[in-house]
Amino acid sequence: MFSGIVETTGIITHIDKNPAFWTLTINAPSILSDCKLGDSIAVNGICLSVIAFTQNDFTINAIPETLAKTNLGDLKINDAVNLERALQFNARVGGHLIQGHVDTTCQFIGFETIDNGTVAHFTLPKGYEHYLIDKGYIALDGMSLTIAKLTDEIFSIAFIPLTIESTVVKHYKPQQNINIEVDMVGKYLRRFSEIKEQLHA
Repeated sequence: MFSGIVETTGIITHIDKNPAFWTLTINAPSILSDCKLGDSIAVNGICLSVIAFTQNDFTINAIPETLAKTNLGDLKINDAVNLERALQFNARVGGHLIQGHVDTTCQFIGFETIDNGTVAHFTLPKGYEHYLIDKGYIALDGMSLTIAKLTDEIFSIAFIPLTIESTVVKHYKPQQNINIEVDMVGKYLRRFSEIKEQLHA
């Protein structure tokens, strides 16, 4: 489990595109002092297991399903990624509980300055409109965020300057794929609703 509070960004230093899985190495010395084999680290919101590490880098594998459902397959050497280590039970949860199981991707549309603040607009993927609510939680590239505005086709996020500067948000380009994990509470409610409809059909 993760909280959606990005600890640092890392840099992709190596990618091995094996047909069965990709192997990626990420430079991120600031979060590796207590690293162990098998530890979970969220990379752009994707829960991945450490298979090797040094003082400065860690390595993960990504299987085809992960590459197909996320923006991991879009990454290139020298690209930056958001990183968060798995939650400890005695830690504060500054964001919201995130599983690290990306549901789908959306596209970044662009930034807009509104009342001297920065608002980012994203496409709303078909089939996921049931899981988003105005002022509700959403995780984008592993960041716990609040939906500022919602329409049938677009949702918007108001970013504070600290988030932009300390995460991959500052690198966002139009039409770039962004990982989405919707709030798990919405998933449960949707599932309960479907079961209820089936029972009364």
